[in-house]
Amino acid sequence: MANLNEQDKWENHIYRIEENDPVVGGENGITNKPTKQLANRTVWLKKALEALGLKAKPKKITATSTNSQDSLGHTHEIAKASTSEAGLVQLYSGTDSEDETKAATPKAVKTAHDLANSKYTAQDATTSRKGLTQLVDNLTTADTTKALTAKQGKALNDGKLGNSGNQTLSNGVLNLSRNTWEKLRATNNDGSFWRWETAPVSSGENGARFNFVFTGAGNTGELGRISFPRVAKGEIAAYQSWVTTALDAKDSLKTINYASNQSDNYARTGFYRANNLAMGAHRLPNMEIHITHPEANGNHYARGLGFTYGPNFGVLTTAWDKDGNYMGYKTVLTEDNGVMLAGSQTISGTKTFAGGVKVTHSSKSVSATFGMSTGDVYLHNPTSNKLLQLKDNGTLSYSNDKVLLYSDRSDAVNLDRTDKLATSKAVKLVNDNANTRVAKADISHLTNGTSKVKVSSEFALGNVAKNTLPIGSIVAFPSAIRNPSGFLKANGTSFNAQTYPDLYTALGNSNQLPDLTRSDVGQVAYFAVDNIPDGWIAFDDIATQVTQSTYPDLYAHLIAKYGAISAVPKMADRFVRNAGQGLVVGDTQKGTLVVSDSVDATTSLSLAIKNVLPTYKQTGDSLGADIVDVPADYPNAITVWVGGSVGRGDADRYSSNPGRDGHFAGVARPKAIALKAAIKAKPQFADVQFWIKAYGEVINTGQLDASKLAQDLHNKANLNHTHTVSDIADFGQGVADQFSYHKIGNFEVRKYPDGTMIQTYRFVPPNGYSTARHLADANFNWAVSFIETPKIFTQLMRSNPTELSSIDNFIMVNISKCTGSKVFFDAYEDHYDKGKFAVDFMAIGRWK
Repeated sequence: MANLNEQDKWENHIYRIEENDPVVGGENGITNKPTKQLANRTVWLKKALEALGLKAKPKKITATSTNSQDSLGHTHEIAKASTSEAGLVQLYSGTDSEDETKAATPKAVKTAHDLANSKYTAQDATTSRKGLTQLVDNLTTADTTKALTAKQGKALNDGKLGNSGNQTLSNGVLNLSRNTWEKLRATNNDGSFWRWETAPVSSGENGARFNFVFTGAGNTGELGRISFPRVAKGEIAAYQSWVTTALDAKDSLKTINYASNQSDNYARTGFYRANNLAMGAHRLPNMEIHITHPEANGNHYARGLGFTYGPNFGVLTTAWDKDGNYMGYKTVLTEDNGVMLAGSQTISGTKTFAGGVKVTHSSKSVSATFGMSTGDVYLHNPTSNKLLQLKDNGTLSYSNDKVLLYSDRSDAVNLDRTDKLATSKAVKLVNDNANTRVAKADISHLTNGTSKVKVSSEFALGNVAKNTLPIGSIVAFPSAIRNPSGFLKANGTSFNAQTYPDLYTALGNSNQLPDLTRSDVGQVAYFAVDNIPDGWIAFDDIATQVTQSTYPDLYAHLIAKYGAISAVPKMADRFVRNAGQGLVVGDTQKGTLVVSDSVDATTSLSLAIKNVLPTYKQTGDSLGADIVDVPADYPNAITVWVGGSVGRGDADRYSSNPGRDGHFAGVARPKAIALKAAIKAKPQFADVQFWIKAYGEVINTGQLDASKLAQDLHNKANLNHTHTVSDIADFGQGVADQFSYHKIGNFEVRKYPDGTMIQTYRFVPPNGYSTARHLADANFNWAVSFIETPKIFTQLMRSNPTELSSIDNFIMVNISKCTGSKVFFDAYEDHYDKGKFAVDFMAIGRWK
């Protein structure tokens, strides 16, 4: 057993052995570490005291001694005496010197005394004159004419504190009566000193505090101090050993290691170290400052502040309920994981702001708002009250005024569209054509002219049409021509037979115009080539290509049928069958399930499946079969083989458990050929409109013959000039553009010049409504969206005028959910009648 290797070294700290430290001996073993540190301190203190003891031994002091110390002891410099300072003095026996730095010897005093006696007349001494005095041998008399004996002088000398040397104050009190801070000073030989100071009694102090202050050599200033606070009642100055003992007695103030001590169960206030252990179903923080409720027993309503290990600054808050059950912790947001209110910060991940985002300027009273509303996401400038909107349909708008993008440009010169921008190339083509054609040609109104360098006017063409086309003829005009003279639009409407009698006769005594506005939009066809003709798009591209602006007619049809473009089913690799027998347009079906046992290849009901894979799913995937749910998709399925069958229960296990053996699998698939499925997206006659020749003898029921008046105007006017309304450039088109009417499925849409739009729609309840009695949260989309939620009106109607059973039906519009494009409503049936009723919806709002 060896001794520790002690060093002359001062240890600043003494290591405390922890509960989980191992017992390791040896020179550097952790168990010997505290003992070795204490031993090093002891060696250092011993040598320091030895050196201090040698230097404390005094040596002989002479008049020439200085302040010095060495291994033999120390000396002090003694001040020289003067009239203002006590110190060493040289004796002088003469009586003739006036030197104030020397002292008289007894010889000099005797000489002076003898001389004085020879000249002095004896008298008693007083405090005001020289004379004879009586000696007293006590310290109690108060007589001012008496003098103390040498004995009493010695007693006084023995009882006072001297200026040097070791002295003892026996059975007495040293009173330093001084009402300033400094009371006592201990000076080193280099002039530095410690001073003990106490607070003087003053207006701001009561004298109840003190300090130890160290000042450098040459009184260069304070280098440090030990300050004590003002005492009140009894105070204890604690030593390290006393503090250690007191802390050991205060076990509740120590950090509790929950991993090894769970008896307290977090039931008291303190510091806990759980190392992320769990309490019940919830984990605890790695470390926690825990506070229990002072008015509750146990851990009821307790709270804590927890911390995580590692390089991050994770802070957590914990909570216990009213019964003392731990409810887990929540993360406290810091600048590392939260969005701060000030300063620059990089935010990772997606942050959702439910109420929008408002950005303000630090030096100006301006702001901007990022927000979301029905149909768009927007940036709002409150100063101008303008919005930059990204619409849900992908368009960009400025306060609901569509912004035309680079992709909206067109080089074409024959487009009749307001949602396209003509490029400089298109303008140049028009300009070039104008310079080479129209600008160089004269306009003529003659119908029998022979010039080859003039252009016929609309008036001339109209006269030709009147004179050459029979009443009832169908003529196709470009869509840009909105109101050709002498023609009515072939749109299926009725006309006044008295106004157009010849047309009435030509149509077989009918005032019903033919309807040539029917469109082939929505027709589906198959193509044997990959490049589909113009006006068609691939069926499965509907979701990405069809919008209200790109293909408005097809968009309206699909919205009326499916409610949303995203709801249109994909054709994918499906076969197509006719609607009927419970299937309606848009329904989809899974492939027919046919199971066969490939082990029993003699079955007469189905062909055996070759190359059976280990599981049903793998075998089915290799065949391209749908994974089906037998109970849901085939409720009457059975498994059949030669000589027997099993019910649906056994059939279920071949679909609901794809991991079973692969003997049973299969799919019915007819022979097939793959063609390109496409849907008609643009009308075949999109660029023309059909009109019917209407003029014959026009008879008005009033006093004015409009037809004759128009003809007289034509005859009266100089044919080289334009005087009729129809000849005013773009007048008819401009007026027609201000009004529009469209019938889209069950919707009728009317637009007016001031931006007003009226839409109507008839809703008929689906089959089974009369037994369900409540159609909750029903909805449909308007054929054309309003720019904001419109006013909505409803009227209950009989779907069959002869039915009397459609009673006690109620419709309620949920206006809070309605938008500019969608209507939400509830339908109620109060009696079990046949439910044969309909609801007419009418909405009045704005289209611009």
